[in-house]
Amino acid sequence: MPFRYYGKLFVVKGSLLCIALLLLCPFSPSQTKVDVNQCFNSNLVTHIKQSDIERYLYFYLAIIDESTYYQIKQNVSTSALLPYGMFTGDYNDFREARRKYFEMHSESIDYYRNLQTDISYLPVEWQDTVKRCLDDVTRTSNYGVLYYFVNDPNDPVTVRLELKYRSTERNAPAPRVLSSQVDGANVIDDSGKSTTLYPKCSAKKVSDCPRMSTKSEFILKRTNPNVGAHVTLNLDNDMSTGFDIDILPKKKKCVNNYEKSPVKTDAKNLEIHNYLIDEKWGSDPNVLQLYYIRLAYDGRISYAACTPIDSYNHVMNNDPNQKDRWVRRGMTKNPDYGDNGVFQCLGMTNTGDTRYTHIEVQYQEPQLACSDEDWPLPTAMYVLPEGVAPLKVQ
Repeated sequence: MPFRYYGKLFVVKGSLLCIALLLLCPFSPSQTKVDVNQCFNSNLVTHIKQSDIERYLYFYLAIIDESTYYQIKQNVSTSALLPYGMFTGDYNDFREARRKYFEMHSESIDYYRNLQTDISYLPVEWQDTVKRCLDDVTRTSNYGVLYYFVNDPNDPVTVRLELKYRSTERNAPAPRVLSSQVDGANVIDDSGKSTTLYPKCSAKKVSDCPRMSTKSEFILKRTNPNVGAHVTLNLDNDMSTGFDIDILPKKKKCVNNYEKSPVKTDAKNLEIHNYLIDEKWGSDPNVLQLYYIRLAYDGRISYAACTPIDSYNHVMNNDPNQKDRWVRRGMTKNPDYGDNGVFQCLGMTNTGDTRYTHIEVQYQEPQLACSDEDWPLPTAMYVLPEGVAPLKVQ
């Protein structure tokens, strides 16, 4: 019987699911992927509220493509709800800004893209339109073995797999499954026991082998959530095939470090009268005016110096007799510089004439380093072998 897909998605209670949909053509060994992305990107330019952005921000940003980018950019009311500066340039500028934004928040773009076909995760305004689009895209796809799998973002071990067969002939029966195999995962039945995709049969009597239509939905438990699984089907119509079930995309772990950060130097002469503060030193007729220079840098400072280059200009940073001035200004930890990227110079002068102090600061800016974070291995998962019933609690 011809198979028609109505956009049904399987939802595990309390979880957000993602779906990957592929078609295998019976007339060619190549695989044809059904492009469902268009069903979601085309709806991004619909009206969206601030509450939707707050809930769907990472999802929304992850699936913006080049065509929808420019449509959103033109819609000022929509782009204004998104992070500032992301829609100021062309699409390449947006992609770079998006990459930095996700890394800054230790989030994975691929992880959120993997959610995009979970209709239950979308704003209500989009759902009906996306369902109709999914139906149209799938209904016009090729014939043969159709499969899709649903990953649970809250449980990287669990996978729901559905297999169908779409025939070119009206009311034609689905092929028989001579054998099936799953590598990298266990098939789990309703009672929690380990089983096979389809019941085993004798190759000598093909008529005893089950048809694909006898069962279509399966629950798989990965043996390692960081390694993909593989399904092999041996069918009686010489259409033996195999396909991969990808892992749930890993999340990112991003940290700032200075391992590969170059040392930069900022050297300049500053006119000290631009930094005068309302504090005096000494008494008449030798009253001195204090100045306070404070410079901030992104990262940490490895060396800094404040050196007078004119007379009547005294730097107090390294004068132990004048440290009380630093104490009173709350600068007790390190009057010169620290890992917070701030350099301070306190000095005094006795004239209003133009005078300069030479500032030299060597600093490093933090470099964001990101890596995929492995999913934790299941520690207490035990699959009952065939024929073994679970213990009952008395």
